[in-house]
Amino acid sequence: MHKILISISISFAIVMAAGTVHAATPAGKIVYAFGQVEAVQSNGARRALKRGDVFGPGDTVVTRNGRTQLRFTDGGRAALQPNTEYRIEDYHFEGSQDGNEKSFMNLVRGSVRLVTGLIGRSNKRNFRLRTAVATIGIRGTAGKISHCDSNCGERGPGTSLSGYDGIWDLSSGSYNGPVRPGQAKFCNGASCFDIPGFGQRRDVNPEAELDPFPEESEETKPLFVAGEQSDETGISCEASGNCGADLVVTINQSLAAANRLAGDPAEFDATDAAANVAVIFNNGVPTAIGSIEMDGTDPYGHDVVFATNDPAALRQALMDYPDPAVSAKGLAVLDAVDENLIAEVNANPASVAEEDYGFTSDGLLLMGRFQDGNLLDIEANTTMGGLHAEITTFVDYQSAHFIFGPTPAFVPLSGTATYGFTGSTDSTSLSGATIGNGVTQGTLTFNFASLSGSINMNVNHNAVDYSVTGSLIIEPDRLIFFDQSVYASTGINSYFASLDGFFAHDGDPNPLAAGLAYEIQTPDPIMGAAGFGLQDSASSLIAAAPAGQYIAFANAFTDNFAAYPNYSNLNSNAFDFLVNGDTATLTDGIPSDFNSSTHAGLCSPCTFGTSGGPAESGSYAPLGVSWGRFVAGTYSASNNDLAAELGSAHVITIEVPTDYMDVPDLQSGKTGTYTILKGNTSPTVIFETGGIQQSEVVGTLDSALVQVVFNDGSMNAVFTGSWSAGSGGSWNLAGSESPGAFNRTNMIHAIQLTGSLTSSDITDTGFISPNDTCAAGSGGCTLFGHTHFTFAGAGSPTAVAGSVQGNTSGFSEPEATVAFGYLLEGSVTTP
Repeated sequence: MHKILISISISFAIVMAAGTVHAATPAGKIVYAFGQVEAVQSNGARRALKRGDVFGPGDTVVTRNGRTQLRFTDGGRAALQPNTEYRIEDYHFEGSQDGNEKSFMNLVRGSVRLVTGLIGRSNKRNFRLRTAVATIGIRGTAGKISHCDSNCGERGPGTSLSGYDGIWDLSSGSYNGPVRPGQAKFCNGASCFDIPGFGQRRDVNPEAELDPFPEESEETKPLFVAGEQSDETGISCEASGNCGADLVVTINQSLAAANRLAGDPAEFDATDAAANVAVIFNNGVPTAIGSIEMDGTDPYGHDVVFATNDPAALRQALMDYPDPAVSAKGLAVLDAVDENLIAEVNANPASVAEEDYGFTSDGLLLMGRFQDGNLLDIEANTTMGGLHAEITTFVDYQSAHFIFGPTPAFVPLSGTATYGFTGSTDSTSLSGATIGNGVTQGTLTFNFASLSGSINMNVNHNAVDYSVTGSLIIEPDRLIFFDQSVYASTGINSYFASLDGFFAHDGDPNPLAAGLAYEIQTPDPIMGAAGFGLQDSASSLIAAAPAGQYIAFANAFTDNFAAYPNYSNLNSNAFDFLVNGDTATLTDGIPSDFNSSTHAGLCSPCTFGTSGGPAESGSYAPLGVSWGRFVAGTYSASNNDLAAELGSAHVITIEVPTDYMDVPDLQSGKTGTYTILKGNTSPTVIFETGGIQQSEVVGTLDSALVQVVFNDGSMNAVFTGSWSAGSGGSWNLAGSESPGAFNRTNMIHAIQLTGSLTSSDITDTGFISPNDTCAAGSGGCTLFGHTHFTFAGAGSPTAVAGSVQGNTSGFSEPEATVAFGYLLEGSVTTP
């Protein structure tokens, strides 16, 4: 990739509205704000805060239903969670550690994640963070501090400090001591004590961590490996070149974009893709995207195309471009744009959504979306003399989505390739009324000889899943592709989908990545962008599961009660654990073996290992959840009761479970209800007909509910499913646990289940009475089982994932088992 660094000295003026009172010496600026965020001064004056605003000594940054990230002038950062008050008591930094620098903060209430900057590195007394009951100093760099002063749950009012990196100094009452990485303390003003379980968090490599705030950056800002150069925003120099330069021109990029104005006709094509475009970065963030053609091969098209939120930056980049012909052509077009349009953009420029800007998980493509303001689109044909320039104004969730990466030197003339999902922007509606998770999984498959391809991906928007499938066409130059016949289905409705995409990064023999922009033409069209990485069927990514990863497992087996052939020979079980003393290996993100003694009564230890890949698998990237089902003969398992494995093994895992400190307390008034099925392994059923065990049948999970009443500690679960093989059948499992059963500090939870299983295929020879059956006319057979689960979601338990098993008694009823894994999304509310 060819980059041109442009050395420009830019002075950033801080422009405040007339009459606004603000700090004379800024301590830093807002780099991300969502929802209600404001600054309250010592005199009571308030002002709303948005991205780019400054704050200083005397300001208290307050989040109500919002959240924000602050960047201080010494390089420190703070991420404030909802309902937080963070006061800048005193701050002074002149660009170097001259002995006069200071950073004195007060966490009045709420939660803040910190990475400290230069202040305090030479003299730790220059940094101090106070709460009502504790004083915190530094010998380190990263951690989370929370303070509660009312309605604080079982521990009561106080301050908690969790260490992520370096060492923190903590004092409260009689306690004065260090907090190291992996430790957490709670202080009540009299003393401090350990918070158990915090050491089970996923270990963090301090050399690799560029952004410790996963709730704002999960999926879109992966950690870079140690030693890879990056700029202060966390954007790789290899992608943006922005290390030591204000403006960077990155050329020879392939790009896809989705954008159109509300009111455009439904048949309007909102997506586009192009190769060999340029991206101009200003301080690590795209500020202009476009191209200038110099060969004149397309006299009837547009040979100069740009979209920008900063015409001045675009102008400066064109002025300093080393090729004078390119520079002159671009400037001539920009000079011809109506000055009123330039002024309109400058008055309210669109911004790149901070929470949705970053790399795909393989680090190959950069994606994001423009929002909240004006974007200038310029198209010109310098041969024919045509110029078209217009303003797109984004309000609410309206966005222009983009994704790009280096144009490959070639795309093969033959062969096939499959690309798997690596990341997505949040999907947005044309009206701006709704926002969604975007693409959650999918694959692209191409036949380069026939210039054809296919797509199969899932888009989740506004709690609705759209299955996007159809055929693709590769353009003859083989650098970009587009839809031929693609539709998005909800199972009830079907909509036309348009998309344009590109190939990126040289590879042998195939490009390493593909990106696309899409529009689903619902009544309020849905737009977004997504990235895909080349899948190599000859090899897999094998890695040890990190500490703190959650794994749940379920399977059927014959048990050890061989002396009683009619008593529960056919059995099943489900269990879970956190990788810590237990170990596991992941193959392509799915556990391929593990060894666990967490459930001592069941395991001594429980083990699992595979000799082949899963028969089915899936993942939900926004929550870091993956699952797989391994059929008989491809795995081995053991536990205390197991004599021989039967049927499928179901495995589901959460890369980073919800921190128990982010789970609501008892007496919080909150309830978590999870009903939206985001993924599961297909439930499998094994049963006997006439007392003879039959082959496993694979069914569907038709509905599911897990509910945790955090307020009183009670739990409920309901699962129903069916299968169509043979005469078909159905089953249900439900259960509840009484108040107090849920333990907030435990990371694994269980609910006992009972239910019934109905099928005329399930019969035996009758241990108590002849010809026992599970047919509907006999009332079916009773199932006994349970589910194990834990929470997923950074900052809040927005989902649950786990495993389920059920089996009949085998005494007075025919023998049968059910097993599966599941992921349910929902919400935490105060009923």
